[in-house]
Amino acid sequence: MVHDINVEERLFCADIQALCNYDDGFNEAWESGATYQLVVNLSDLYTICPRKYQRTLMYGRLVRFLKTKNITLTVVSQKNKLKNELL
Repeated sequence: MVHDINVEERLFCADIQALCNYDDGFNEAWESGATYQLVVNLSDLYTICPRKYQRTLMYGRLVRFLKTKNITLTVVSQKNKLKNELL
């Protein structure tokens, strides 16, 4: 199911603000619309943008939304080193 981009932006506004505070490059890319790549360990991302369950799949929708904004968020998990990027 595809959601309206404005709905997604409101849904993830706290996560986006947290990522902007965490990484200056992300902040600049978010504000300017530039392309950016951010690699974050799952444990760090869980601290930055907590979810009920600490699993890479829980961040999949956030990753897909950021791709629409030309930002690639790669979540690295110790458990799943071969599949680093969420689709």
